[in-house]
Amino acid sequence: MLPYTYHVIITDLCYTGSLNMQGDDMTQPQLDTIECNDAKEYLVRIPDNSVHCIVTSPPYFNLRDYGVAGQIGLEQTPDRYVDKLALVFSEALRVLRPDGLCFVNIGDTYGRGTRGKYVNDSLRGTGGHSGIDYPVSPVLPNKQLLGIPWRLALGLQASGWILRSDIIWHKSVPRPERVKDRCTVDHEYVLMFSKSEHYWSDVPHSLRTVWQLDTVSTKGHSAAYPPELVERCIKMGCPEGGTVLDMFAGTGTTGKVARDLGRHYLLNDLNPDYVHLVRVGLQAPYIPLVYDTGEIQLNLFEAG
Repeated sequence: MLPYTYHVIITDLCYTGSLNMQGDDMTQPQLDTIECNDAKEYLVRIPDNSVHCIVTSPPYFNLRDYGVAGQIGLEQTPDRYVDKLALVFSEALRVLRPDGLCFVNIGDTYGRGTRGKYVNDSLRGTGGHSGIDYPVSPVLPNKQLLGIPWRLALGLQASGWILRSDIIWHKSVPRPERVKDRCTVDHEYVLMFSKSEHYWSDVPHSLRTVWQLDTVSTKGHSAAYPPELVERCIKMGCPEGGTVLDMFAGTGTTGKVARDLGRHYLLNDLNPDYVHLVRVGLQAPYIPLVYDTGEIQLNLFEAG
């Protein structure tokens, strides 16, 4: 297999990069594959300046327990959560090309201090994840909106990212909430970052920062973002034939849309169940890594 080389000319910047994904090199992820690994450990194996675009949605703070050892999202405080994500995105910054863009879909969380938990209070009584018994910071009163997207934006700015836009995903049909003392939440954020001041982009003049898009229901995953959201991000930030990365792949929406738009993809997720769904759905080659859950070891290639 020959290396993939892309040539992109952009305003005020001409950059030629190479993503060398040769078939006999198993030390780095292969194009158009899904792996099951810790996000940071996955990223360290990707060459510098090799990915055109990142479209991802990390696990939200203390909203769901995915039942996998080492998962992000169950940290004791919002600061620890942001710190852990900042380490992951520092590696992402390294692998993104100088002319690349990164889109991060992230939602917020409410604190319920009287119960000694962080939890989205809209999930009470709905069968959703009800919070983890961690001590709440004394500076965050009961029922406080924690401002996770804002904290993450500032944290990634501090680690070298350039925040270019805070896009609002307005959900046409929001999830019902059983709260009567505040407005129903019907939006999430899509934070758009760049690595350099000048980068490749193709943004329609009519596109604004509020995107009204329907939510989607995906088998096995209750927090998937809609394909149209991913399509907009990829068209804005990745040239045809380029490579899109998602290190928190979930059910693989990023990979499916990238493939359909004529882009390559690199996917990873820590949850073996999601990885299996993506591999079947995309019929993607799978690199048979041994995944250690902390209790047992699963070779997903053999498990089918």
